[in-house]
Amino acid sequence: MILARRQAHFYAAIALACALPVVFLAGLLLRPAIPTVDESVDELFAIANFPNKTEAIDSAILSAENVRIRAEIINDSESKFLDLQPVDNLQSADVLVYWQAGEAPARDAQTVDSSAVLLGQLSGNRRRRFRLPTEIQGQQGHLLLYSRGQKTLVATFPFTLATQ
Repeated sequence: MILARRQAHFYAAIALACALPVVFLAGLLLRPAIPTVDESVDELFAIANFPNKTEAIDSAILSAENVRIRAEIINDSESKFLDLQPVDNLQSADVLVYWQAGEAPARDAQTVDSSAVLLGQLSGNRRRRFRLPTEIQGQQGHLLLYSRGQKTLVATFPFTLATQ
């Protein structure tokens, strides 16, 4: 570089070193105070199908094959949800939750029946909420935990989806 360019870069670096902290602090002090949650986010939750006013219909701890899960049926103004939370960490990979009407499948089953309804995925000990399709509400059946990674049925729980 020629001397004039070096001098220009030197003074530009000094100006930036002085201006950037001032601009940063001014940005922090002058930012608008917008509340993170207010009535306007209810519309976003409604678009994403999150329930806003819920009441618990039924809750229980299901236990089978060394797996314990806290289950709760929640009634929203428009639909019903099933909340599942493993009591202990699930030790299986890619666990999918199915609901199947009728009899429980064999314990050594390698696949899930095609009539079973996939509710969603469950992992670790996180709480998950699944929307219940209206066609399965009020039926006798079983919750199935199927490990896609190990290609085996992890647990089956007798479960009736309430219609209250």
